[in-house]
Amino acid sequence: MVWPFLSKDRRDNLKHIPQWLLGEFDILPLYLDVAFVPGNGFSKVILECWESKDGNFPLMVRFTFGLKILTFYIPASKSLSKAPIRNEIYIQIPEHIEELSVDGLKINENKRLRPDYLTYTMSYNSAEELDLEKDDSRK
Repeated sequence: MVWPFLSKDRRDNLKHIPQWLLGEFDILPLYLDVAFVPGNGFSKVILECWESKDGNFPLMVRFTFGLKILTFYIPASKSLSKAPIRNEIYIQIPEHIEELSVDGLKINENKRLRPDYLTYTMSYNSAEELDLEKDDSRK
């Protein structure tokens, strides 16, 4: 998504990216940060592209939506073994948010990721309360 906005020089230095995105080859490992932002979430999607001084990962692309911020580190070549310098600057977070949970992921295989943990929270009324509400609505 950020490709058209990059300078010609930057695109020339990253000629492998379009073929990689089209699935012509894999670049592994990949590095990704997933941040959870507590609160009501973001009502709009934010797309950011940051240039880095890290020569192995010259670009960072970040998507912010809902309660999540995904940060992708774009590799400078097809084969890298060194991890990126993590970008921990989150300018879009409101100042009153103090707890930001960030998980740094290293993706070693080209397959679907499944979370290590998953929490569901459900609430419901008792059957008796539901019956009372139905009776009240009939009056």
